[in-house]
Amino acid sequence: MNYKITYYSDEVLMEILSLPDTIQMNELKMNTKRTPPSMTHEELIAKMLENKNVRYEHERLENEGEFKLLDEILAARKSAGLTHEQIAKRMGTRKSAVVRLENALISGKDTLSLGALKKYANAVGKKVEVHLV
Repeated sequence: MNYKITYYSDEVLMEILSLPDTIQMNELKMNTKRTPPSMTHEELIAKMLENKNVRYEHERLENEGEFKLLDEILAARKSAGLTHEQIAKRMGTRKSAVVRLENALISGKDTLSLGALKKYANAVGKKVEVHLV
């Protein structure tokens, strides 16, 4: 079974928090007692995209290719079977720097240096190729 993970900015997460209580916190944090969701994942996405701010942010991330790069980075880490700490050790940095690198792609707020991306790729056994189209 294939899953697509979608990441949203803090503003978008606030929109999620405005959803009905039945799906709100149960979907965003771990509970020992889990209640079944009242919506499917597709219905939840459709509901969130009704909000113009959420739709704008989602389209911006898709158009800028940030989702694709993030998906590739996360897939490389999963494929290598490494934790943030293990990648940090291979990069010669701290876990927080690795988390910041991944979060830069999620939020779109921080700049991501090519050098940091190359170090990350090397740590997970990959290389970076840049193409202009």
